[in-house]
Amino acid sequence: MTPAIRMRAAAVLISILFIAVALARPPQKEVTVWALTDTKVYHCPGSKWYKVGNGKEMSECQAIHEGYKPALVSCGSDCR
Repeated sequence: MTPAIRMRAAAVLISILFIAVALARPPQKEVTVWALTDTKVYHCPGSKWYKVGNGKEMSECQAIHEGYKPALVSCGSDCR
């Protein structure tokens, strides 16, 4: 086997490995947040501001998609 064929075989094997890892990923993690409709800021569960003020519950991914920003940091959803 020539070095060029070995390199190509290794590249194909690595590609197959990446595909297998991507398909084996666990389901997307979603966190429900409290989104304040007037300020477009959301709070994570456990925050002292969760369910305080004029807001609504939604997934963190939906909140981000609708233009809401985290009050401090992301709540940990796997938004793609």
